[in-house]
Amino acid sequence: MTVLPPLPPALSVPVPGFGALSLHYRQGSGMPLLLLHGFTDCAESYRLLLPHLGDRPLAIPDLRGHGRSFWSDDMSLDSLAGDAYRMLRAIHQPKAVVVGHSLAALIALRLAGLAPECVAGLVLISGSLRPASPALTRLADRIRVLPDPLPVDHSFFALWHQTERQVPEPFLTHLAASAAAMRRRDWMACIGLLADADLRNEAASLHCPALVLSGGRDAIFDAGHQKELAAHLPDAEQIIFPDLGHNPHWEAPQEVAAAILGFCRARCGNPPSSGAHNPSPASRNARTGRRDAP
Repeated sequence: MTVLPPLPPALSVPVPGFGALSLHYRQGSGMPLLLLHGFTDCAESYRLLLPHLGDRPLAIPDLRGHGRSFWSDDMSLDSLAGDAYRMLRAIHQPKAVVVGHSLAALIALRLAGLAPECVAGLVLISGSLRPASPALTRLADRIRVLPDPLPVDHSFFALWHQTERQVPEPFLTHLAASAAAMRRRDWMACIGLLADADLRNEAASLHCPALVLSGGRDAIFDAGHQKELAAHLPDAEQIIFPDLGHNPHWEAPQEVAAAILGFCRARCGNPPSSGAHNPSPASRNARTGRRDAP
């Protein structure tokens, strides 16, 4: 029987007029990591990564419309980024390295644009600046014809959660249950957000260091998306895991965690005291590089 690593305890972060966000939080030492999950996932998406992240403070929310957080008809990028800002304030962390997977890579970019003082660095996993593509259109078409409610054992999840390496089945079962519990209109709102987004100008204006992580076999946001993302960020490096797909943090959590921690140590400094803002020296020295992971 596979025993999954436990998530940190959950806090409830109120959003006046809407409800509450569910936020798993662990205290620790060093620059905090804010781990934002992708479309239809929840905080569970980072379970396999947790044992490899050392003793850093970790904040792992369910995005609005996902997991145990409140449902909302406002699924805009500004609102999602505003939620991330609110969660950092709730745990009294003035600054963090923001890790965003897929949809959440866009949320992380928007947060860095709206509140740069809060973002020590960005780790963008399987992200895109312009997600609209034939692959996204095919995904939207599949989702439109799914039954509602969606059974947890529906064949769609075998495709949606397809991985290049074996992943524990209980882990995928948790994610399928969370996705099946979402409202269908929230699925479609997220698809619409992705289809309409174009963050090229926004990315080009950022000054924080960024790490662009991707799998070489990503069928949703392929190498073209990753190349454009890295090229538009003024201070970015890129790591490609050639044999992984859209979810490298599931497929190779130890390797992905090592890349994240190495980036944090090299580029993101130490956390400021509460209320202070110390610009990272790295943000003043732009560099762009790419390497393949072994």
